Amino acid sequence: MESNPTSALPSPAPLVLVTGAGGFLGRDVARGLLEAGFSVLGTGRRFSENLKPIQDEFGERFQFQEVPERGFEPGFFSDQSFASVVHLASFVPTSAGGNAWANLREIQRGTHDYTLSLLDAVAGKTAHFVFASSVTVYGKSRSGVFRETDATEPTDPYGLFKLAGEGLCRLFAMQKKIPCALLRPTQLYGPGEPHGLFFQKFFIPTAQRGEAIRLVKGGREVKDLLYIDDAARAFVAAVLQQADGVFNVSSGEGTSVREIAEAIETLAGNSPNEITDDGGPVLSQVFANERLRKILGVTPAVPLQTGLQRLWHRANS
Repeated sequence: MESNPTSALPSPAPLVLVTGAGGFLGRDVARGLLEAGFSVLGTGRRFSENLKPIQDEFGERFQFQEVPERGFEPGFFSDQSFASVVHLASFVPTSAGGNAWANLREIQRGTHDYTLSLLDAVAGKTAHFVFASSVTVYGKSRSGVFRETDATEPTDPYGLFKLAGEGLCRLFAMQKKIPCALLRPTQLYGPGEPHGLFFQKFFIPTAQRGEAIRLVKGGREVKDLLYIDDAARAFVAAVLQQADGVFNVSSGEGTSVREIAEAIETLAGNSPNEITDDGGPVLSQVFANERLRKILGVTPAVPLQTGLQRLWHRANS
């Protein structure tokens, strides 16, 4: 990931709290902040081996504290204060799937309640707050190009509680008179993606076996996908600028599932994919990123073709 300029940072290095530091996005955000000249306190349920290279490289500038799954206890940061808090952590059961009510209470505890416990713990201890929300706040059932000013109509518990988290963080920032950046990442991909993103979980292994990728609905669904490095750069920029407001963190471009499959088939040198199409409606969602580019100064640097090449070479190395 690109380093950020550090000349404006005071000495000693300002401390940034990163919750979920061992996660897919968290480890890249932590590294980016360290490269930018900050010190980082990472938190999570347990120390992840993903963080060992960061700890080895940056030494005492990177520290880690375990946090119970129930959240932060009062006084957890009794002797610490932060230049910024970057809240990435959420504990959502993978069994929830698309069922609107499955594990609803667990999702609430792992998102809304966990966020509330963090806000209580850092009250009066931070000059800035960054919250990782999600484009799911717009709803998963509408097609279109979505901007930060568009209506939020979440259609699943995760989106609902992410939107509630935005409200909590905004209210917290207003009361503490500090800036607050609400970042809404789109679907992120890259090495180590933990949730089985469709083309990493199915398309690439199928192509590795020399088989044609089977597409339903003609592969007409349109996705807005962003490589993990570009997402991490957005969070680092929000901290560097003490940013305030709502930002889509996205490529700003739509790519059909068929285009993704064809790109992977080309990398594999396989025959074309198998297509069935009942002509029914499909979802097309793109998330405009003008604010990301113009205010945070972050333009996505990894085209989808490049990202797919990286994944393909990694899968075959």
